[in-house]
Amino acid sequence: MKWFLLFVSVLFFSCGQSGKFSESSDWELLFNEQNLNNWEVRNGTAEFTIEEKELVGTATLNTPNTFLCPKKMYDNFILELELKVDQPLNSGIQIRSNSIPTYYDGAVHGYQVEVDPSPRAFSGGIYDESRRGWIYPLCENSEGRKGFKNDTWNKYRIEAIGPSIRVWVNGIQTANLRDDLTAKGFIGLQVHSIGKDSSMIGKTVRWRNIKIATKNLEKLKTPDDRKTPEINLVPNQLSDREKEIGYISYLNESEKTQLNEAESIGFESVENFDLKFEFNLSKNSSGGIEYFSNEKNEKYIFQIIDNDSLSKEEQKGNQSLASLKGIVTSQNLCVPGRHRDFRGLGNWNTGRIIVENGKIEHWMNGYKMVEQKISELNLNWKKGNHQISIKNNMGEVNFRSIRLKKL
Repeated sequence: MKWFLLFVSVLFFSCGQSGKFSESSDWELLFNEQNLNNWEVRNGTAEFTIEEKELVGTATLNTPNTFLCPKKMYDNFILELELKVDQPLNSGIQIRSNSIPTYYDGAVHGYQVEVDPSPRAFSGGIYDESRRGWIYPLCENSEGRKGFKNDTWNKYRIEAIGPSIRVWVNGIQTANLRDDLTAKGFIGLQVHSIGKDSSMIGKTVRWRNIKIATKNLEKLKTPDDRKTPEINLVPNQLSDREKEIGYISYLNESEKTQLNEAESIGFESVENFDLKFEFNLSKNSSGGIEYFSNEKNEKYIFQIIDNDSLSKEEQKGNQSLASLKGIVTSQNLCVPGRHRDFRGLGNWNTGRIIVENGKIEHWMNGYKMVEQKISELNLNWKKGNHQISIKNNMGEVNFRSIRLKKL
């Protein structure tokens, strides 16, 4: 009996160790804790050192953002690491990033998973370095803003598989992005520029336990909880989740809608809805999304306009970009005091209108810009289905990725 128990114990221990070894064999250490032979510094001149098995980046005056990067390019992977940052120094983790001479003289650009110790609390959100700016701010994901903790070690997990980029900070999912702009690039650990701010000299970011998996990703990836808000930037393509919850696409993958001056498209008649779209516009152009009207032809309009074509006073008023035109001024309700985060003329911007339970919301590029109870407005519209129209009033306004869900 004793021999049998001993045999079972040894067998159990061996299987357990074998399972552990098999799991760990899927992972590769990026930082060997001894040297930086397989790494290179890009973009700036901040200093990187090794202290007691920790990789340390130190802020330096008068240098651009600095990135320490493995000398290997990655496409699909799962990356895990721990980091700790001195407040108020900002940092980030570049993924699928590139540096080419023809793009802003070799500036590092691409997806950045944010490290944000400020009260804004966007750690784990996704910023597009030197390109589009914020593409997954945490305005829709209030739970995600609770993940990061100041003055201690934080564990990040980043899963980049196909167009899906998902992030967890200390076990809390912070980002759920779909985007196909860049499929492959390098990873980089950022020390943010401090300009000429001498109070930031010597502030550090520390990293440890940096490992990556590039195979068996389907086995290793985290199941979708179907809760963390998804932002889908793949043009004219519904995600599986969008299909499941009832969004309908109005364009196929190869099309966009380009409207001539004074042209419009009417495409649905609903009362409560969630409408997502992307738009870009040229200089001195204007258009909008019209919804809800009355017998006097008064309408609610998501304003799309070249803000620079307005006077300085109008730019602050209810004729400005993303406003409820002529009624409610748009402003950044997620980060008070921050600008609208418009990506510029000729670039694609996301828009969103949500009408539900007697309330209107306008969103642009992941930020809530308008929140208004219909009962507090003067426009007397009748309940029932209402036509939604996409309009181009002047110049050239393009639309794509039009997705509607009836609520």
